[in-house]
Amino acid sequence: MGNRNYEDAVKKARSLWTEIKGFFTDSKEEFNEFYKEPNGDIYLVSDVNKVFKALVSDYEAGFENEEDIVGFLDRHKIKWL
Repeated sequence: MGNRNYEDAVKKARSLWTEIKGFFTDSKEEFNEFYKEPNGDIYLVSDVNKVFKALVSDYEAGFENEEDIVGFLDRHKIKWL
């Protein structure tokens, strides 16, 4: 039963990830290139995979409060710029 909950959480996280993954990078080069001609927000994070895993964790735990990206990263202790 717990495994099914995890599988559903991964599925939901993947769905959201396709929409938001462009907001995150763990590449300093990509981050710097983006800011030559900014067209929105992008966050340089310590590890992009941690962001995805945090989404899965939230869905698995049933966390559905709305929060901004900074709050999400801070709550999961993901280092960012």
